[in-house]
Amino acid sequence: MFTATERLRAYARLFAKTFENDRRICVCGMLGAETDALPEGIRAEVGKSFKLSAAWLESVIAQGQGAGELRPEQPASNLSALWLGALEGSMLVGRGLGGYQSPDAIAETLMASWKK
Repeated sequence: MFTATERLRAYARLFAKTFENDRRICVCGMLGAETDALPEGIRAEVGKSFKLSAAWLESVIAQGQGAGELRPEQPASNLSALWLGALEGSMLVGRGLGGYQSPDAIAETLMASWKK
């Protein structure tokens, strides 16, 4: 079984691999930025995707907190929103700045502040 840290890093790596391909942004990030302009059906599916990711992240973070791997000071639900927002945001900012730091680097910075 993988540790919470390993699972979070693997998740961040998905974002990094996407961004490494000509600074592309994940589809949900692009659609999420434009939800008000989307038809209701697509908007609902984008919302489901974000909720699914946030729920998975919350469970992984809670597992890590329960195992003593990650600090328990903040609710896992808040940390999952922070993790997802940081990864999505790193792609947007990275594109706007023409390179910036990869989602991997942002994830490692967050992880360092969460580890015991």
